[in-house]
Amino acid sequence: MRCKKCGEEYRPGQTFCLRCGSPIADNKPVYLDDFDEYDDYDDDLDATIGELDVPYDDEQALASGDTEDLGELSSGEFRRFRTRENYRTDNVVNNRYNNNFDDDYEMPDSEDNYSTPYDDDDDIYESARKPRNSRNDGRKPQNRKPSTNARKTNGGSDNKKRKKSAFSNKYVKILIGLLVVLALAGIVYGVSTLIIKSSDKEEFNNFYDKGYKYEDNSEYEAAINMYNKASRYASGQEEQIKAYEGMWRCYQQMDGQESEQIKILKKLISIDDSNVSYYEALILLYQNTGNSDKIQPLIDSAKNSKVKNALKNFDSAKPVPSIEPGIYNKSISVALSSLEGSKIYYTLDGTDPTTSSDVYENKFKFKKNGTYKIKAFAVSKDGSVSEVLEAEYVIEKGTTDPPNITPDSGEYTDETELTVEVPDGITVYYTEDGTEPSKKSKKYAKSDKITIPEGNSIYRFIAYNEGGVASEIVTRVYLFKPQFACSYDNAKSILVSYLANNGKLDSEELYKEDGSITYVTSKGIQTNESTNDDGSKKYTHYYIIEVEHKDADGNSTFSGLYAVGCDSGNNGKVYGAKGSSGNYSISKE
Repeated sequence: MRCKKCGEEYRPGQTFCLRCGSPIADNKPVYLDDFDEYDDYDDDLDATIGELDVPYDDEQALASGDTEDLGELSSGEFRRFRTRENYRTDNVVNNRYNNNFDDDYEMPDSEDNYSTPYDDDDDIYESARKPRNSRNDGRKPQNRKPSTNARKTNGGSDNKKRKKSAFSNKYVKILIGLLVVLALAGIVYGVSTLIIKSSDKEEFNNFYDKGYKYEDNSEYEAAINMYNKASRYASGQEEQIKAYEGMWRCYQQMDGQESEQIKILKKLISIDDSNVSYYEALILLYQNTGNSDKIQPLIDSAKNSKVKNALKNFDSAKPVPSIEPGIYNKSISVALSSLEGSKIYYTLDGTDPTTSSDVYENKFKFKKNGTYKIKAFAVSKDGSVSEVLEAEYVIEKGTTDPPNITPDSGEYTDETELTVEVPDGITVYYTEDGTEPSKKSKKYAKSDKITIPEGNSIYRFIAYNEGGVASEIVTRVYLFKPQFACSYDNAKSILVSYLANNGKLDSEELYKEDGSITYVTSKGIQTNESTNDDGSKKYTHYYIIEVEHKDADGNSTFSGLYAVGCDSGNNGKVYGAKGSSGNYSISKE
């Protein structure tokens, strides 16, 4: 069997070619007639150290050491050729030491000639058969490891190290990539969490503020709806308590909502089981709704020791306020409750109540700034007397500046518009009939245009801040007497002249020598109201004049009702008029 690359005959047990150093693959026999892969070895070398563009004759001369007849080679070509030859030699040496031989096997002498079909190439491969710097004196080769300085083949330890290094680098890069992805995911998660929390906070405040305003306006169903929406965006215990306490307050103000109060109180206890007032209110509701059997299980379920101790001494007949005592910046309504059928006696001046004190019937409404002290006790059906409730409420609503209204009260002859200054966060309500304004009155909008009407008028304004604190009421009284471009006397003369010119009167003389008389009677001023394109009101004024002519016998020969314009826009124009009692319609004459 021969080498596929150079045609060298193999010995039994041989694993590489002693001539070219190629490994023996598959141990398949190779016949000279079929051997056509001689150039494969050169191709491998070309891939490793690059192609050698040297004429074949020059290559033989280099291999034999005869450089006299060399063509012109560059230094780079010369080095590449030497590198190529060294690579072949090293390959043979390394393979020789890495294969097992029989102990009695002798390496062929370097002088031996090998007869192959490629004898012309012996000079090229001669050096490949002779290891560099080795002595060949006929002795058996020593079983020694190749020098560490020897070049490694592609299957050597250098390739293994490079592969191991590449493998390690690959996984380091993968690990770094994973860490970067995890870091980015963490950043995205953190940022998105902050955005969501910020958004939830805004939504909570938005719905809670709306509910607070509805509650302040006694619109309890709308307030409960807003508080319920706020609870969905509550991000902590404090916000949850605020939302559910808002719903509880509203249900307390509504009749027949005991079952809803019970649900809300259970929810509040689940949120904060250290608040004794929640338990006390729930116990009272159980008593008043026929659920007394649920009271003891409720007390037993309390995990907080302070709550349990407080509930052991709880006086169920003692009046319970609907709102916790404290300081408030708005008007509040406080309701008292006790056992069903009990009678509650109270005082609001700080004195101790007795059975001669006022009997509680309706909620207490604290609107003005100040301190309010409730003292109350209950007498049950069986005559037992409860402990005295003492609850103090402080109203500190602050102040709201009254709205600035212009012009001041007074008499005006020109058409005048009212101006109302509304600062941010302030809402203004007003009336036009002199009644006291409230939140149920007409709401003023900055786009509104209020024009003072003719005659007497009274406007009253009140402002509320966002906390519901009302300002003092501002009153404006106006008298508008328009000054016309045409006086009545002028209007009368214009009308008589118009009738005479149109043949309806014989002359402009009111009193004639024949005894006939033309009567001209003023029926007042007609004011027609219309709206301009900008939404403002427009007023047009007319003198309403009745004309009648009677002959000397007192018989009426002509009569008519007319309107004469008295504004600058219709000054002296004559119109027909119909109607009576100050309600006239104007038409073209």
